[in-house]
Amino acid sequence: MERFGSEIFERPETILSLKVLRNMEFVDGYFDYLRNNGTLDNVLRWTTKDTADFLSSNQEEQFENMSSHKNSLIFFSYNNALFISRLFQHEITMYHRPSWLKEELEQTLKRASMAGHIDVIETLFAYGAAAHMNFGASFKDEITGSYNVHARPLRDSREDKFIVEDLTLVRSLVGDTMPLVNRSLSSTRIDENLKVHLQNLRKFRNWSAEKKTKVMVAACEYGEVKIVQYLMQNSVSIPKNALSLCVLSKDQGYELFEYLLTVENWNEEQKVEALDTSCKVGALRHVQYLMKEGMSLTFDNLLSSVGADDNYDLIALVHGSQTWTRKQTEDATCLASFHGNVEVMRYFAGFLEETRDGFSDRCLILAALSPKPVPVFSILCQSQTSWSDKAVTEAMEIACAKLDMLLVECIVMNFKGSFGPRVLTIATKQSGEQESGIELIRFLMKEYHWDTKQKSMALSSAADQLNIPVARLLLQEGAQYQYKIC
Repeated sequence: MERFGSEIFERPETILSLKVLRNMEFVDGYFDYLRNNGTLDNVLRWTTKDTADFLSSNQEEQFENMSSHKNSLIFFSYNNALFISRLFQHEITMYHRPSWLKEELEQTLKRASMAGHIDVIETLFAYGAAAHMNFGASFKDEITGSYNVHARPLRDSREDKFIVEDLTLVRSLVGDTMPLVNRSLSSTRIDENLKVHLQNLRKFRNWSAEKKTKVMVAACEYGEVKIVQYLMQNSVSIPKNALSLCVLSKDQGYELFEYLLTVENWNEEQKVEALDTSCKVGALRHVQYLMKEGMSLTFDNLLSSVGADDNYDLIALVHGSQTWTRKQTEDATCLASFHGNVEVMRYFAGFLEETRDGFSDRCLILAALSPKPVPVFSILCQSQTSWSDKAVTEAMEIACAKLDMLLVECIVMNFKGSFGPRVLTIATKQSGEQESGIELIRFLMKEYHWDTKQKSMALSSAADQLNIPVARLLLQEGAQYQYKIC
């Protein structure tokens, strides 16, 4: 992050255009880094040199008076809605300087409008920028009126249609009191609610034992206390894994979890299974309850708590419950890195900082393989760990093999020096004729000096695959054939 921090001040126009600066976790990590180092205020202080560089390449009349104004990163974020929104969120003190902010926002809005960055314009208005501008509401409506964003409706894909219908039927029986028969002098009329109740009751009584058991399992899984109680009253047995089932719905199933522990005698094996499931799904309250019941946590529980679920409070509870060996902590950290669990990694970063230990090289390599490599890298790069060249090179090779431009940019921004000779060849081999692959190779050629041998190895790989676009690019960059290609 230190190198990235200096790069963004030296080359704001270039750096703020990188894809990695459009990744929420990475940008948040950058602002956390600034805050932790006490340099957040510096983000909004700029030098006249940056303004002069911009003016030398942009002669638009709209910016002819800029030379007297000292710009901040707001202006250079004209094409990056995420970054500019984080500037507004983190740097509250800028609202105390409306004298310069008004001019800054006007210039940024003009530049974003000229470039057609509607999302930036909307962001400026969303954070109250209109109060500091000379533009009225009609201008805002004209610019943003046709770009409304609609949220997608949410739906629960877990629920099976037929199970939902069965649960609904039992729920109606649980909630109903027996409807009364309406009597009059002339006739006796059965209330409509009573008819529905009797129909549902008849359906329930006609269910097979197997179906009732299936509904009981679903009721446990979804934490339906009253349905479970009703089924128990109708002689439906509680499944042996009921404790683990009600953990799956986390807080929604906590009431049922407590109820089952009070009405049934569970053996040690069942409780151990419930504890492990609680750790796996991040059911914090369930883990706390079982710990109060005297259950001790094992190393398997630690690994479960850093696995599939990303829960800061849970890992703080489990890891903080006892003293683990350095090897156990390292294994847990590596697993969290591999799963891309950002909150868990944030916890371990704080823990290792207190103990003055660093992350292992394995963490860096596994982070590159994870589904969320960039946010994990942003945490790793803020640590005081000294990474080996071998680990950095392996991470770069993985990033190139995945054609992950965001990750490649992240590694380049945070690690100095060159990478191993295979990096360019791997990128070439994986790229095919995809535009993303060609873009990646172009980026690598620009950012690093590759010797003739490395370029030639990459060219040979491109030739073997008959990859003409990449071969042409490498030839333009000075690559030479190592052997005659037929």
